[in-house]
Amino acid sequence: CETCEEQTVSPQGALECQRCPVGTRPLGDGSTCICPAGTEWTWDDLLIGSCLDCPKNQYKNSEMSSCGACPVHSTSSTRSDHCICPAGQYWNGTACETCEEQKVSPQGALECQRCPVGTRPLGDGSTCCHWVIDQPAFAVQQAQNGHGMTCFHLSSRHRMGMG
Repeated sequence: CETCEEQTVSPQGALECQRCPVGTRPLGDGSTCICPAGTEWTWDDLLIGSCLDCPKNQYKNSEMSSCGACPVHSTSSTRSDHCICPAGQYWNGTACETCEEQKVSPQGALECQRCPVGTRPLGDGSTCCHWVIDQPAFAVQQAQNGHGMTCFHLSSRHRMGMG
């Protein structure tokens, strides 16, 4: 066996080395090329390698050598460098994390936003809203006003925030 030249790779058992394509670089051990985010190196049956898109519900960022599964309750499209987290959570680069208290995020957010003064997070953490307590309602309802959402919740007879 001979060592592959710089910028070339080969899988175990190959008869020759293959140059890594433009935009990729060899992994330290020379067994594979590191592909751009959202793609991974794959050897076919003829031992020819190429970068292929990560499948749906998998991702690969620039630090990863291969695609990884998205965490439970998150998704991704093909060729994705991150997963799409549910509302009230954000993608931290490797997992979905719940927003801190008084912060919200819509589905797919990469960070959480603090709720403005006088508002609170909606139950699912997707948006901030003005809370009005004890309105005649069967359950939590949402009504659009000129300044965002007004949330009605059955509870005490105190009015919180603006509405």
